[in-house]
Amino acid sequence: PPPHDHSSPPPNGLPAAPQPSHSCNPPAKLVSLSYPYPQWYPTPPARMVMETKAGSCDIFGGPAVCKDFSLGKHFEPEYTVREAILSFLVPCLWSKDCYTIDIGANIGTFTVEMARLGATVQAVESQIVLARALQQTVDINCWADRVVVHNAWVSLQESDRGKKRHTSGGGGRPIMAEHPESLYNSPSLPPNQKDRCCTSESGMVGQVPIQDLFRGKNVHFAKIDIDSFETDILTLVEKMMVAGETNVTTFCAELNDENYGNTLLKLQKDHGYHIFKFNIHMNKRHINAKGHDVYGHFQGEVANPLFFEEVYMQRFMRYLLYLKPQEQPEKFVEALGTRPHVLLTKEFLYERRYEYPADTKTMKDGKRKSITFGLSLGYNNPDGLQ
Repeated sequence: PPPHDHSSPPPNGLPAAPQPSHSCNPPAKLVSLSYPYPQWYPTPPARMVMETKAGSCDIFGGPAVCKDFSLGKHFEPEYTVREAILSFLVPCLWSKDCYTIDIGANIGTFTVEMARLGATVQAVESQIVLARALQQTVDINCWADRVVVHNAWVSLQESDRGKKRHTSGGGGRPIMAEHPESLYNSPSLPPNQKDRCCTSESGMVGQVPIQDLFRGKNVHFAKIDIDSFETDILTLVEKMMVAGETNVTTFCAELNDENYGNTLLKLQKDHGYHIFKFNIHMNKRHINAKGHDVYGHFQGEVANPLFFEEVYMQRFMRYLLYLKPQEQPEKFVEALGTRPHVLLTKEFLYERRYEYPADTKTMKDGKRKSITFGLSLGYNNPDGLQ
């Protein structure tokens, strides 16, 4: 059966993703290479191609990986990114103007999240096997009219447009292949082959200039993770924003160098971005499905309070570290450290919540003031009623 009937709303009751503007009947042979993508509220259903031969799950190193991932039993790669995508792109379900970019798409984990919410996506992935699988995922989900997959390297130079560059196939391991039964983790596999064990393919691919992805666009969400020059990409896009060539509401990026201080300072101070650090790889707090911190039990100091403020339950994001405004580039590096995974957004996340007034009190100036239940019980609320 087709992976998703776009004419009917998803079971969660929210609007279905936009219907494709063309007839779409993916061949059964292609659909047979896909698996149901784990369902997260409030996303519509989708399928993801995870193999080159039906039933083999060869891209991921064995059938157990695909089965467990599809059932939601295998670990979720960078759940913080998925939470961020949901937090900013749910309006894409009913908005036609929703443009997103996924630089370093890998197998398409986050491209799928963006696309099934109804976004238009530009996805860039240099590894041949992964990009081919992602294109097939786009085809079977009927997203070809709004999702473009570039099997290419991303470039900072417009002069690279149209030029070819070699990809060795190394680094082609999909991000869910750390499953214990995956061939990628076989003890007999030499360490230098762990990125190539199963479906690696070398060859010449194109190059996509950053300018082609951002120029003239109002970008709602840009995810950047290529394990290389993410800071240079942010720096170039910041210059494009100054020149009025683009606008980006939200960035999600892993910064793989320590030269990001100047760029983050400009984005925070000149462009009004709020900067947050994701909890991924920190292992200090883990908020489970019930809202419990199963690691730290909400105790202890996670980060330097001179730099950070802990933030819980913002939209779909369970836990973040808010980076307070800084005045010097080196302070960003001191605060965030090596390879930080950051969220930068122009949207204001904090939504007011007023406590129920328990009583009123007459103040010295004769004005009446509401007293909440919490205040009446002796709790201090420095933010007043918010």
